[in-house]
Amino acid sequence: MPLIYGEGMGSFRRLQEEIVKRNNDLTIFAWQNEGLDQSFLGLFAPTPRVFADSAGIMPFSNDMMDFSITNKGLLVSGDAPLRLVAVTAEDGSEIIRYAFFLGQSSTMGGIYLRKMGPKLFCRDGSFALAGFGSEVDEIDLIDATGYYIVIDPKAAMGDTTMMFRHRALYIPSSDTFALRATVPEVLWDASDRVFLRPSLYGWTGYPTVIAMKFDGVLAGQIVMLVVVCDYRSRNEAPTCKIFEQGRYRCQEAKIFEGRNRNESIHWADLEFEELRDHDNYVDIRVGKSIFRVLVSFEEKSISSRYEVFSLCFTISMSR
Repeated sequence: MPLIYGEGMGSFRRLQEEIVKRNNDLTIFAWQNEGLDQSFLGLFAPTPRVFADSAGIMPFSNDMMDFSITNKGLLVSGDAPLRLVAVTAEDGSEIIRYAFFLGQSSTMGGIYLRKMGPKLFCRDGSFALAGFGSEVDEIDLIDATGYYIVIDPKAAMGDTTMMFRHRALYIPSSDTFALRATVPEVLWDASDRVFLRPSLYGWTGYPTVIAMKFDGVLAGQIVMLVVVCDYRSRNEAPTCKIFEQGRYRCQEAKIFEGRNRNESIHWADLEFEELRDHDNYVDIRVGKSIFRVLVSFEEKSISSRYEVFSLCFTISMSR
């Protein structure tokens, strides 16, 4: 690689780019972010010094990773699952993050990611290298392929992240019902608990089915529910249909199992007469009582920069 006069540390960046073109060893991205006070980081190391504590990270022995540098970022197109992990922050709170493992080590070997948009991630600068220990618990393994990790952190610090969330579907934590499954995974951001907009520019509705599974306890009885959201119109708020799990087993399997879990299915492939007749509430008998569980969306401001539609549960005794 020829040197360019006056290039400074830019030559180290070019060196890393040349290595990536010729080698599929992901540990080139396994550098520590200590001393870098940034919410988002790029993939390439700013100086050789940040590799000082990474010598113990070894490449995977069967690493046949397929990745390449594009104008959108690092395209990971091979078999590279993401891990969904719960990380304990300095204040003791639990934070959900995505982890992308680059090599193997007893204490570290990966980087934490934030989801910017569908199939678009950026390195999280709030934490050091990812690893499994007392402060990290693995929640799920996400079979994701064909996703991007941005190289330039300025892309994450701009309006891109906010625009994918403006007027999106937000699913807050509920005291009564716990969220157990979401479809499609490609739009779901587990960190912010939001279904991202499928397109950044202009308005693009959600052409596919947005679905969730919940479970909870009513009067001592376990209740499991399915919520299906229709958000195809830009001029109307999203609508919901709710029913108990197991009522339409074939349709539930079609939504939540197989490849549809990641990409979901279009409404034309799902709609059936029984679903069209459903409303946004369901009556559940518990002993001699009947509980009515109603689900709806309300507009909510997350910040001065964007708003979301927030899912709400309302529970009452119908009689």
